[in-house]
Amino acid sequence: MKKKLLQSFTVFAALLSLSTIKAQTYEQLLVTSGFNQDVIANGAGPALNSSTIGIDNGNICFMATDFQPGSITPPAYAIPATGLITSNVTSGLTFQLGPLSGNNSLRLPEQNDTGTLVFSNGVPASRLYLLATTGSGSSTISATIHFTDSSTQLVSGGVIPDWFFSNALPVAISGIGRVYRNTNVIENPSGDPRIYQYTMEILPENQLKTIASIEFTKISSAEGALNIFAVTAEETGTCPSPGGLSAVATADAAVLSWSPAIVVPAGGYDYYYSTSSTPPTDATVPSGNVGSAITTANLSSLTTGIPYFAWVRSNCSTTDKGPWVMVTFTPGQLSGTGPSEIPTLFADDDPTVDTTTDCPGTLTVNVPAGYQIASVATSYTMTTASNGWKSEQRSLLVCTTTNTSEDAVSTGTGNSGGTQAYSRTGLTFANGATGAVQFELRAWRMYGGSDCNTTWNRVDPNWTVTVTYSALNCTTPADPVATSQQVCPGSTIAALQVTGASNATFKWYSAATGGTALAATTPLSAATYYVSQMVGGCESNRVPVAVTFTTVAAPTASAQSFCPGTTVASLVATGGTGAEFNWYTTASGGTELVPAAILLQGTYYVSQTMNGCESTRIPVAVTITTVAVPTASAQTLCPGSTVANLTATGTASAEINWYTTASGGTELVSTAVVATGTYYVSQTVGSCESTRVAVAVTVAAPSLPMAANQNFCPDSGAMVSDLTVTGSASATFNWYTDATGGTALAGTTLLAPGTYYVSQTVGNCESAREDVVVTFNAAPLPDIEATQTGCYGITVADATEGNDNYHIYNTATGGAPLAGSVVLQTGTYYVSQTVAACESARVEVAVTIIELDEPAIAAGQEFCSGATLADIEADYMEGADLQWYEGEGGEMLPGSTLLVDGATYYATQVHDECESGTSEVTVTVHPTPELPGGMDFQDFTAGETIADLEITTESGATVTWYMMNDAFELVEVGTDTPLEDGTVYYVTQSVGNCESMSLSIEANELLATASFGLKNLMVYPNPANDILNISNDGIISRITITNLLGQKVMDIDGNSNDLKVNVSALAQGSYILQVYSGNGSASVKIAKQ
Repeated sequence: MKKKLLQSFTVFAALLSLSTIKAQTYEQLLVTSGFNQDVIANGAGPALNSSTIGIDNGNICFMATDFQPGSITPPAYAIPATGLITSNVTSGLTFQLGPLSGNNSLRLPEQNDTGTLVFSNGVPASRLYLLATTGSGSSTISATIHFTDSSTQLVSGGVIPDWFFSNALPVAISGIGRVYRNTNVIENPSGDPRIYQYTMEILPENQLKTIASIEFTKISSAEGALNIFAVTAEETGTCPSPGGLSAVATADAAVLSWSPAIVVPAGGYDYYYSTSSTPPTDATVPSGNVGSAITTANLSSLTTGIPYFAWVRSNCSTTDKGPWVMVTFTPGQLSGTGPSEIPTLFADDDPTVDTTTDCPGTLTVNVPAGYQIASVATSYTMTTASNGWKSEQRSLLVCTTTNTSEDAVSTGTGNSGGTQAYSRTGLTFANGATGAVQFELRAWRMYGGSDCNTTWNRVDPNWTVTVTYSALNCTTPADPVATSQQVCPGSTIAALQVTGASNATFKWYSAATGGTALAATTPLSAATYYVSQMVGGCESNRVPVAVTFTTVAAPTASAQSFCPGTTVASLVATGGTGAEFNWYTTASGGTELVPAAILLQGTYYVSQTMNGCESTRIPVAVTITTVAVPTASAQTLCPGSTVANLTATGTASAEINWYTTASGGTELVSTAVVATGTYYVSQTVGSCESTRVAVAVTVAAPSLPMAANQNFCPDSGAMVSDLTVTGSASATFNWYTDATGGTALAGTTLLAPGTYYVSQTVGNCESAREDVVVTFNAAPLPDIEATQTGCYGITVADATEGNDNYHIYNTATGGAPLAGSVVLQTGTYYVSQTVAACESARVEVAVTIIELDEPAIAAGQEFCSGATLADIEADYMEGADLQWYEGEGGEMLPGSTLLVDGATYYATQVHDECESGTSEVTVTVHPTPELPGGMDFQDFTAGETIADLEITTESGATVTWYMMNDAFELVEVGTDTPLEDGTVYYVTQSVGNCESMSLSIEANELLATASFGLKNLMVYPNPANDILNISNDGIISRITITNLLGQKVMDIDGNSNDLKVNVSALAQGSYILQVYSGNGSASVKIAKQ
């Protein structure tokens, strides 16, 4: 049975070797489906021809012993061409690979990738052995085992290491080389690559079930590509072994424990133990036997510190006995496990056995009373991450109880990542320790970050310390040697000095006898302490030691001022001769500042150390003098400009400093040539330099000026100053006869035909040159008709339409051009034109001037109202037009302008764009009479004439009657014209020569009263907008609507007493409604709104 001790440590149960001894039966499980990639190059030809992908993510694969990409000798060290792999770690265990010429790996590169291997020869098994590896890292897998009875078993969390360097799993085969698929380059690193043997235990309740398939899932997220090649089963057999064999040992005894076999053995369980590792055989006589219901065996009279080997098997019958299962143990051993991972501390320099860490792993081993440690062993693994290497791992086991450690720090190997196993035995540094013995596992890394963390390297959980103890037979050692001592304030027990035996460890107490040994970290007081020495686990008498304190006075230091960026090394303090000054940011505690630490404004604290003792601290005010940054804007410079041309403004007397970097770097010399980019400027005032300001600098010549080709007049004396060019504001222009080089021309230089070149200078920068062609060409003759006609009074300005480029002369040559105000006369003139500042020769032009007379207008003309200017009688030239004006020189009036009585009008005649002088006329306008009075609708009886219609007129007016013909023309008729029913007659009245507008009268014939049937006729609303209602006592057979011109606009059949007539389509105005019935008709005047 297990005995639980303090700190979760148990008496050592040797689990380092647990194996089954007998001719085990292994079955290679044959895969019928599930392989998805070919990762083994084989046969003749390139690797690409006989593989589909690499083991890893770098396209590198395994190769077989028959692989021959060219004329090279096939690699005899590679994977056997038969695909049969014999395990290097388990005797009798073999694996059969899939076909090398087809898919032979279940490759799962991504997290949650899943694949299933299906077997054709499944068997019941007690465990399964998996042949697998991972490329480009490690993989964590889960496996679901499917049995033929549809039940399953989950095995999860197994880690398959990277195919290089790892010993985290048993290595089934290694040193088999590899080949780059793209290049056929073969590598054969010693001991690598590796394929691992991963064991999956079948639960007892499943060991009699036949395995059908296994579903694998990659559950880790890292990039490693998992490759599974084969599975071999360890068959359960007819007499299965018990499981879970373990041993719990004391100093001279042990208890073996196991789980019942899945088949109850009729003969119970045999057990055998020995100090020899030679396994028992079928003929070996067991050390004992227990019944099938018992699962423990007690072993006694064992030798402390000697390794033992124990075996157990099932005894099913005299002829059927199961395989021996083995466990090893050592009486007098204690093993403890650190359950948590240990961070590593970054180390600038290789640590030594005296180097400590802030983050060790700790555990305590409780040695039984009467025993002492005789040796120590430790076992652990360290794993890298984040590009850490195994060669950067450092570790050391320390016994803090004895203040001793291993003789050397352990160092990892291999410039690559992964997991490295560490195991050391026979360590003696804690020998003689008794009782509760404390151990520290210290771990460092030589790369990555700072302080303690697990980012780059760590010690994995479940690290172990195993101690072997022996009986304690003490002879009291001699007393240690120690004298009175002076120590520094704040010192601990660890500072006290003592000498003794070479292999002694020392214990300090606060009492002469009794009590508990003081820890090394116990602060000292001014008092007497007592020290003993432990030799071989035996303790001497205690020796008194008087302890006093050496007091060091505090240093002196005043307030100090520095520039930004100053370090602690610049701080000043005064103290004792040979004193070392220590600077801090806190009044007590904290860590001493390194000299390179940058100072900040605030309070610092300084102490001095003399003869190993540190004084108290005093505060020192530190002021950081900040210099304002200079001001500088973006700048544009000429090519070839230097730093001296850069400008910035700073504090008076400041020194300006230019750099090409925002920080660091070297100040630029003033002669350094400037390029386009960002520069940085600071200023130094006194001894302090400001931070830097970025300044965008552009190095560029000005743009080309703009100048067109230019023409000058022959013999004009044109000079360079006459050339025209445009460019940047404030630019000056330079003219040359050469495209490059040469000297700029003076402005007085006479021009000649040819090419000139112009540049512009902006500031101090001159642009490239633009070419300008200069020509001397005479202006062409003006395009003008030789014979022209003009109006009287036309001037030179009128003739040229104000174009100053045309010039009119009265001589063929010489003379001055006529002024614009000169009035042209009939005769000969001479015309030239100016083109591009050059005047052409003159063209002779014959000019005829047209002079028109004023129109002749008779005076005293009279008109009726409504007359217009077009009605005034005037005589003017044939072909000419009459133009009327409101006044002389006034606004033009159209001929449709109504005449105003007594008004004076002015007229000219216009011909061929020439206009005469004006004539005036004053007109008399008589008013037009009003319409004659009378009813629009008048009744008559048969035989009456127009003279019977009733109208009223002005006194003395002449009356005229009209009727409208079919052409809608009014025709004058006599007053004796008989009236007709429904006919419209028109009448005017004239006073003098003015006739009024016409009055229209519709005549309606009256019938005898006895025959008329429309006495109760009603028409409403009147005026109407849309619907007109017509009602009568009798039937209305028909209605018509006629406009005042006598035109019938509506004709509707009725046959009803009430009619509703839609008049919305009629134009606004007055109409005649004629209503018909069986006995007659009636007329009504209506209005349409």
